[in-house]
Amino acid sequence: MTEPQQESPSQAAASRLILMAGDIPSAPPVAFKLMTLLKKRDQHNEDIVEIIRYDENLTAKLLKLCNSAFFRTGTPVTSVEQVVLKLGYGNIASIAVSLNVGDVMAKNKKATYINPYELWRHSLAASMIAKEIAIAGRQSPVDPDTAFTVGLLHEIGKVVLNSTDPLLTNKIKELVDSRGISTVEAEREVLGTDYAEIGVCLLDKWALPAEILDAVKFHIWPESGAPALAQVCHIATLAASVHCGLCAFEDIIEYIAPGALDDLGLFSEDIESSLASIKERSLNVETFMMVA
Repeated sequence: MTEPQQESPSQAAASRLILMAGDIPSAPPVAFKLMTLLKKRDQHNEDIVEIIRYDENLTAKLLKLCNSAFFRTGTPVTSVEQVVLKLGYGNIASIAVSLNVGDVMAKNKKATYINPYELWRHSLAASMIAKEIAIAGRQSPVDPDTAFTVGLLHEIGKVVLNSTDPLLTNKIKELVDSRGISTVEAEREVLGTDYAEIGVCLLDKWALPAEILDAVKFHIWPESGAPALAQVCHIATLAASVHCGLCAFEDIIEYIAPGALDDLGLFSEDIESSLASIKERSLNVETFMMVA
């Protein structure tokens, strides 16, 4: 019989923080079920409709989205069947996950550590860019839909930190300001762990696949040989910072982990192209955020 693997000090600290945070939402099971179902080639429209029906909150949000100014075409959308036809198989799961995770991130609207709106905006941009990068990659193929999910979830640990004792999160900010270290370094010093490890712990409780957990765990700085999915997420989160106006494109190139672009068969022009695509669809992003 194989003995259970012992938690590292960082994992143990992450588990304690999640336990102490208390009101952390559970996984959005319907959205993740959709992601699994739509990977199958023999899925039927009736199956997708039936799954969405199980979540009345998701149904309401999808109807609101389809009838918003961005999607409206004249004929009101009044049923789940019409939602699926309007959004299409290729979009329904990604939108469902986006809306559900948006709920999770906005849970603590009075959070002082990370602004929930900005966290959601950055994560959504990262998810869209990750999908674009996965499609553009010429080596180490990565499933675009999985890349989208990882981009969306890579900062989920910050939701826990938004529910952590403000005395601790304020100390993290003070260390960043007084010593000029990165937020991740400050988190590790104060908490004994960081947002990525906390995110992995939370997603493990949600029973997500190991490939997603590994990508979230290693995305901050994917060493040589790290999963391609982690490298995609690493590049996407940096690019999302450009999209959100936090830095210039030239600034992020020097921060990309050595070998990540080569391993994926990407060029800096591919990142610029993905950013252009995101910019063109910014109204789409704002619509998602509006209904989330």
